[in-house]
Amino acid sequence: MREGCIVVLSAFFLILNLINFAYATNGCGTGVECGSLPTDNCDVTQNTVFSTGFYDLNSGIDICASNISLNCNSSVLNGTGELSAFIGIHVKNQSNITIWNCNIQNYQIALRLEGSSNDRILNNSISQNTQGIVLAEGALGFSNNIIIQNNRLLNNRCFPLAPICSNIGIRLSNSDNNTIINNSIKSQYAEGPTSGGRSDGIDVRRSLNNTIMDNVIQNISRINSLTTSSSVRLGPQSHANLILNNTILDIGNFGIEVIGPSSFNVFFNNTIVNTSYGVYLNSTENNTAYHNNFINNSFNLKDNGSNFFNISDEGNYYSNYDEETEGCFDENVNGICDANLGNDHFPFCNLNGWTLDFDVRSLSVINATGTERVFEFTINNYANLSLANVSWSLETGQDMKNSTLPVTLTPYERLFVYVYHNYTASGTYIVTASAQGNGFRDVESIVIIV
Repeated sequence: MREGCIVVLSAFFLILNLINFAYATNGCGTGVECGSLPTDNCDVTQNTVFSTGFYDLNSGIDICASNISLNCNSSVLNGTGELSAFIGIHVKNQSNITIWNCNIQNYQIALRLEGSSNDRILNNSISQNTQGIVLAEGALGFSNNIIIQNNRLLNNRCFPLAPICSNIGIRLSNSDNNTIINNSIKSQYAEGPTSGGRSDGIDVRRSLNNTIMDNVIQNISRINSLTTSSSVRLGPQSHANLILNNTILDIGNFGIEVIGPSSFNVFFNNTIVNTSYGVYLNSTENNTAYHNNFINNSFNLKDNGSNFFNISDEGNYYSNYDEETEGCFDENVNGICDANLGNDHFPFCNLNGWTLDFDVRSLSVINATGTERVFEFTINNYANLSLANVSWSLETGQDMKNSTLPVTLTPYERLFVYVYHNYTASGTYIVTASAQGNGFRDVESIVIIV
């Protein structure tokens, strides 16, 4: 009896494992034309607009002609969920396709394009699938010049009974010159009883010259220590990709992960918050990361190769290295810490410091006696030009104190300001310092208790 149970369970897990590594397709010519009311396994061969509705399409649909568009008109295309081995929408060896306004859920892969080019994937909602959008090589070559824009990928996950699973929001494999822009990828995870499971927001493999920009990737997590997660994963053999202006939040392992051999990828203007590793470069070389904000990460940078973390004299910003108490001194007032942080030789003192020319900084109480307080703050000119008519004010929470005469700050000059105030009552106060001059303005606030 026990042996029989073991055989049955082993076969069950094998089936589930195959489901998570393979997918089923029907192929063009096996179904009727979808028309406005799609049926399971139908084909799209002409411009099509679905009537808005909820459609159980367990085997999905195929797009079987080039130069056409599919507008789902906010319809829901629903698969079989946990046991699905099918693709929601499948495009194979077609080009100039537009797919938009679709809600695709409960498939092995929501949308897969093979050997396709010059397509647009726009304004779709993709949820409860193992993989979201996949670009791959087909009989006609790589999938190239495809725009994936304004899509929402939510709650895509591996199913709990799968021994090993790769849960991917957007995957590019053998796909070049594509653009992934302004998508939202949130609340995604992999789970399974054995090691090897992954959950990646965007996964790029053996692909060149792709642009990933202006996306929000959040809460890509691992269920246990046996699984791995990343926001953006490149490699192996992914070169000359551009990763910029993305917001990356709450990632279980890696904000950006690069696996060698992968080179000449550039990461800039990304904000990476609350990850184990902000950027992890493994056996790679000649990649460059600069003008990124690293905030509250366990480790900001990990480099096992030969890569660059600044260009010219500008690097990145790190929330754990932006104050003098953390080792960041700026004696020449250029907005850059005087000492390097690891392989970043020019770390910035301020969030988005590369955009700043004028800064109010380091507002603090330097003396407290009874109800008397002495405040200090600095006004910093980071520009390579003089700033005339610079004035300041300090709102104490009880009154406003202002500078008596405007001053001129020479290039890279720092002005120290000291202000005395005697509070008339105990309490909690918001104190705000501000300065302005030549069209620039900046403020900084603190909370004090008297």
